[in-house]
Amino acid sequence: RPVLVVDGDVLLAADGRVLGLGPVALSPAPLRLEDPPSDEAVLDCAAAAGEVLPYRPALEEAGVRLVGVRPDLNDTLTFVTDAGVELCWGRARRASRLAYLDIAPAQRIEHLRQVLIDFPGLRGVRRAELWLDRPQVTMR
Repeated sequence: RPVLVVDGDVLLAADGRVLGLGPVALSPAPLRLEDPPSDEAVLDCAAAAGEVLPYRPALEEAGVRLVGVRPDLNDTLTFVTDAGVELCWGRARRASRLAYLDIAPAQRIEHLRQVLIDFPGLRGVRRAELWLDRPQVTMR
């Protein structure tokens, strides 16, 4: 299943395999990655997109629609919502030898749920760090 669309038309699976050219009609839609800085970044973003895929339907029900993913500082990856909110996911399991230090994907989603309790629909949120022991929120 494609989880990532690179530069608008190249579809990738979570393991980084190129599946061909898009578009495809899937729900939830594959996340977008524009102008990746390296092949490694593409693989890392595909891995993170695969980690979050099982949670995306529930997130959409909660008003959080992920549309993109991109590399961020210190080997971390950030998801972007349709409202432009940045959700820093941390390191994908394949991305860094330090990824074992980060919390599990299910715990990151639980952190996002905690943020949603305080900020329904992520109203007013600019960025949320989900990969730390406690979520950290930066307001707009």
